[in-house]
Formats: sequence, C-alpha cells, structure tokens
Amino acid sequence: MALVKVKQDVISDTVNLGRRNLIINGNFDVWQRGTTATYTTNSSKFITDRWMIRSTGVATVTSSQQSFTVGQTDVPNNPKYYYRWDITSYTSGTGLFHQRLEDVAKHSGQTLTFSFWAKCNSSQNLITSYRQYFGSGGSAAVDTSGSTFALTTSWQKFTETVNIPSASGKTISGGDDHLYVQFNMPGTVCTVDIAQCQLEVGKTATPFERLSYSEELALCQRYCFQLDGQDYAVMGIKDQSLECIFPFPTTMRAQPTVHWSGTLSDYTIRSVGTDYTPTSFSQLGIRDYHYGWVRITNSSVGATGYVSGNADGFIRFDSEL
Repeated sequence: MALVKVKQDVISDTVNLGRRNLIINGNFDVWQRGTTATYTTNSSKFITDRWMIRSTGVATVTSSQQSFTVGQTDVPNNPKYYYRWDITSYTSGTGLFHQRLEDVAKHSGQTLTFSFWAKCNSSQNLITSYRQYFGSGGSAAVDTSGSTFALTTSWQKFTETVNIPSASGKTISGGDDHLYVQFNMPGTVCTVDIAQCQLEVGKTATPFERLSYSEELALCQRYCFQLDGQDYAVMGIKDQSLECIFPFPTTMRAQPTVHWSGTLSDYTIRSVGTDYTPTSFSQLGIRDYHYGWVRITNSSVGATGYVSGNADGFIRFDSEL
C-alpha cells in the first residue's frame, strides 16, 4: 500500500475549520430588540444582538438593520443583512460600536485576526480598538490599539491582526470579565454600513463563517431572550394575578434582569373569555438561570387565563455583559 503524504498547510487549514468566529451575530441576522433605535448624548444600548452602541459626547445616531439586494455581489456569501450607523447630528465626543466576548482569560496572549466589510456615504476613517476588562472587582482594564481604515462609498473588506496581551498576574473578579472589539466611529454627520464581522485565532483571515439562523439565535439567547406580541400565554391565577413562568431556551450567562415596555396597555389578560388590561407588572424571580417568573395583575380576572403582548408588548430577560 502506498503512503500518501499530506501537506502541513492542508492539515492546518482543516484544523481551523468549524466555529472559527469568536463574534456572535457577526452577520447581523438576529435583532430580538427590534430593527431600529435612535440614541443621543452619553447613552448606551443594545440593538442588534450582542452589539452595544455608545456615545461619549453630543450626537444623535440611528442604529438599524438594512437588507442587501438579493443577488448582489459586492459582499460575498449572499448575506441578507448589514448594520447601519447613521449619525444625523454631531457636536462632540466619540461614537462607539462594540461586542463584548465572555471570559477575558480565554484569549490571553493570543494573536487574533479581525475582518469585516464596510462603506460610508463619504470618505471617513473607521478606527478599531480592543479592551481586556477583568471584571468589576478585578484588575484595571488593558487597552490595545487597532488600525485606522479609510472608508469609501463602495464596500471593501478590511483585515487586521492584533496581539492580545497576556493576562498573567491580573486579578479576574466579578463574573462580568470580557474582551471586546470596538469600532470608533467617525466624528461627523455620515452613514456607516458594516457587514460580516469575524474575529478568529491566528494570523490569517479565513472566509466568513456562516451559521444557520437557529444556531446564531441560540448563541444570542445566552445573553438576551425576548418574547414579543402573541409569543407568550401562561396559565396560573393567584390572588387576581397571573404568575407567569417563562422557561429560557438555553441557560443564561448570569441571573437576568426583566424588562418590559413600561406601558400596561401593551398587554392583555384574557380570563373566562373577557379581556382585561393589567394594573401592575412585577418580577418575582429567576430560578437557576433556567426560567423567569413574573406577576401580571388585574383584580377582575377569574379562575384561569393567559397573558399576551399587543403590538408593543414584550418581556425581555437580559444578562448581557
């Protein structure tokens, strides 16, 4: 039998296949919180899953999901969506867009390669940076500079390789430690579009890793799980209240906080064929990061019933970093 010699570079490429992308939702497919939001001075919020937007000055930014034209060839792999950062007014400060990667020690001392596609409606610079955050009770954060990329009105692929410092001698404490990769946005009125973000171990940018929507959603739901509209209906009357238990689809990162619209008319209690508007909404607790428990009250409800959200009603369990 003849022996076949396999080249080392082929073996290396094969080893690097499968779940290479350290970023979750790098294709901007998952938007549990809604597909557009506007924010202003010195505020922070999540919009597309796992990505946080921030402003450190005086600016108004609309963050939104945009759709690629079917069959376009400017960005490969037939992506459906991209992210848009639209600065409609600017006075001062810096606009930031970043993702926090759980477990700061995981990539200590490693070489990582970051790649993404981007364009702008005018010639602007997009700057990347990295931060090792050792937790709310840990050592001081360590910042690592990235690169400056010149955007044009056409889609371009950008790539950089960065050496993440060792965490040797650092104290990690607080349960919220992370490494993040960040875009420092242009400080002027403009529109920046970003697609197919990938961060991977090694010195080479490989083709963008595509996961199914269900796989990407499951990864996102470790940090955020949101129920919208008619998604929820739970039996259980106690003292004219529905005590609603919501099982999480996956174990969450940490004990989540419950968020809701803040407007009781966004919800409906249906009991014995009659609809009621809730008079109160409260969080009762979280059990082992596996399910959430809330109470929704109206003194007129009968012996059984269910709760649903109207157009703007949602229940969100949030354990983001």
